Amino acid sequence: MNSELLRAKAVMVEILKDVDTLCSKHDINYWLDFGTLLGAVRHKGFIPWDDDIDITMPRDDYNRFIEIALRELEPKYFIQLKRTDKSYTRDWLKIRDRNSVFLEYGTLDKCDFNKKGIFIDVFPLDRISKKNIKYFQFLRRLYQVNPLRHQYKNGFTRFLHILFSPVYLFRKSFFRLSVNHLNNPKGSIAIYGIEAWFFHSFNYEDIFPLKRLEFEGRVFNAPNRYKKHLKEYYGDYMQLPPVEQRHYHAKVIEFLNSPD
Repeated sequence: MNSELLRAKAVMVEILKDVDTLCSKHDINYWLDFGTLLGAVRHKGFIPWDDDIDITMPRDDYNRFIEIALRELEPKYFIQLKRTDKSYTRDWLKIRDRNSVFLEYGTLDKCDFNKKGIFIDVFPLDRISKKNIKYFQFLRRLYQVNPLRHQYKNGFTRFLHILFSPVYLFRKSFFRLSVNHLNNPKGSIAIYGIEAWFFHSFNYEDIFPLKRLEFEGRVFNAPNRYKKHLKEYYGDYMQLPPVEQRHYHAKVIEFLNSPD
């Protein structure tokens, strides 16, 4: 797996480079986030036991990026959304390499491999007023109810999703409420869109102006106050976690073409 993993990471960086180029061309804001940002700060690249790349975009940039990526990103990439892949079980954007297979733990083995390549995750970020944080997070919990999900954390979680299954019928309404009514261009709070599973929020002013940080020998966008951002999310982010907490996402990595 080690050689495949190293090659997969190189493909992820290539995807990120192409995304960075497209964002620069069209003045689209994005930044490294979560373990990718932590890796850039602590390791100047991937966390050694990490095997994915996460970036975040403000909602308007996210929506604009999707339309531009569908037109301009090279055919070697698959823009994965519900609108492009009816079987997709997530709600945020993935940009996938078409010449590989990358199956994560918790995903089904029986799938269309043409839509399961090595990827990077792109998450939307909303801007709201501080008074609306709890309401927004409540909508997120309702939105995440999904009795059709293939995998659950445990049997009790599956039971809850089935018990509250009628809520699933109103997902589109919850989404519209969060995006159309709670988004505030002057709001002080940055919060991940309800499509994502993250309940973390922070001060919007911590993001801009964006900085450039090294990641795997290149430089990419990062939040202006990235140390504060990491500390709020991870605590003592420079401290390595115990060995038992170091997990890979990849269950299967395959390549559909031969290495050069």
